[in-house]
This record gives sequence, structure tokens and C-alpha cells, in this order.
Amino acid sequence: MKYQVDLVVVSFYPDRDLLKKSLQSLINQVRTIFLISNNDDDFSDWGIDLIHINLKENIGIAAAQNQGIKIAMANGVDFVLTSDQDTIFPENYVSGMLNAFQNLLEKGLKIGAISPVFRDEKHEDKIHSMVKFGNFSLKKFSSENEPQSVSHAISSGMFLNSKTLLEIGLMKESFFIDWVDTEWCWRANLFDYSIYQIPEICVSHSLGLKSRDLLLFSVTSHSYIREYYKIRNAIFLLKDRKYHQLNKMSYLMLFLLKNSLINIIKSFKDIRFFQAVKHSYLHGIQQKEGGRGFGQ
Repeated sequence: MKYQVDLVVVSFYPDRDLLKKSLQSLINQVRTIFLISNNDDDFSDWGIDLIHINLKENIGIAAAQNQGIKIAMANGVDFVLTSDQDTIFPENYVSGMLNAFQNLLEKGLKIGAISPVFRDEKHEDKIHSMVKFGNFSLKKFSSENEPQSVSHAISSGMFLNSKTLLEIGLMKESFFIDWVDTEWCWRANLFDYSIYQIPEICVSHSLGLKSRDLLLFSVTSHSYIREYYKIRNAIFLLKDRKYHQLNKMSYLMLFLLKNSLINIIKSFKDIRFFQAVKHSYLHGIQQKEGGRGFGQ
């Protein structure tokens, strides 16, 4: 069976050369490229066949992704491939992922999405672990060959099954950014859809500005603004009764404890990290959603 695959990429003040390379790596592998700009941008001089949706303002990654997904689904797409603005894909990426999906389908599995595994672009020998919930929390594991069922995966490189999207819905726009892909995967699980990662297909990806050790923790650095959304949205998830399972709740509580402590420590050098923690808890408890700034 020949599947129709459309690419949805959200950009926000991108490294233009890297974004162009990212799109060029997939231009001959997908039916249509949807490039959604969360800032006022113009790519008309690139000579790349794409549909550019210039939003001119930052409406959040979830809402921007949904704009592309809706158009793709209205045009009969089978899979939506989502990508960050800086991920470069290997040759035959799409065909490899589709073959993996077909093999899983033939086993009678109910598949919501499939994803590659990721290599840290700054440490080429480091493959990021896959994750799955145990009885009490999240467990990391690895595999070299067989596709693995996971609790969630990051959205860059993910193939979203359009049938799943119709049943469970699109990305959660109230989150704005961070936890958007995780929440979608968890929601798919509630509908008995599985998320699979394909170890044979590996993509280089950067998860943060840089990684470093801070006291007892290995820290992926983000801006204080991103730290606000990471903590606030974790609180939203912790409050959501759909996810009131012991393993998810313990994972979220440990995440909040760790990231709150890390950002308080970082605030000794930059007070904005403390402000991010304070406002994330206030807004999380008050259920103040969307892309609001601190103090709003």
C-alpha cells in the first residue's frame, strides 16, 4: 500500500541555513511540506516547493502544528511527519519508517505513532534511551533491533497516524510549548494506541542549548522562559485526572522536584530562573493556560 505523507515543520526565528537543509533532506520523500512560521518570516526566495503559513506572531508550537495537520488531513494524508526546524533526516527516512509501520501493522498492533531513535548531535556516540512506564515510574531502556513500545517520544521525526488523530484529537494548544508531544502520546495510550520507536532508524537531534552537570544532576539547559513552560505544564498534567496513575504521578512529581531545585540553584546567577519557577507554580495551580508571560 502506498501511503501519503506530509511534513509539518514549525519555525521560530530559525537558523535559516539549517532549516533549509532540514527541508531539503525530506523534499523528495514527502508529498507536501507545510512550513508554519511562529514569527514574521519569508522563504519565497528559496526555490523550495512548500506551503508557507506565515503566522507573524508566536501562537505556540501546538497551535502552529495543528494548522498544518488540519490542512494535511483535509487533503487525505495518511501520516503527518512532524519535525523541528533543525533536524536533518537521512536518505530513505520516510520509506524506512513506512516499512516499519507496515511490519507492525501486520502483527495486528494498534499503532498511534512511530518515531526514530535519537543521537545527540554534540555527542555522536550517545544514543538517547527510550522510555516506558513501569509500575511506579518511568524506566529507560535501549534496543538495537526490534521496534519498541514506549510511553512517549519527542515530536521531531514522528509519524502521526491520521486515523489516530481523528479519534483522539490534535495537539493540546493550551500547553503552548513543552510536554505537547508527551501529552499527545499519553492520550493515545488511553485509547489503546501504542507508540513505537524504531531502533534501526537513527536521527541526530539536539535536546537543549547544552548539557552540563549541576551538583547531582545532568542538566539539559534551556532558557528561563522554556523552564517556565516545562514546570507549568507538568503541573497541568499532574492535575489532569486522566493521568492519575501512580507511575505517571510519581514521574511528574519527581520531575517537578528536580527541575524546581535546578532552576532555584541557577537563579543565583540569573534571578529570572527563580521568577520562572514562581510563576510556573502560580499559573499551574490557577490553570492559567496558553502563551502568557510572567506576571500576567
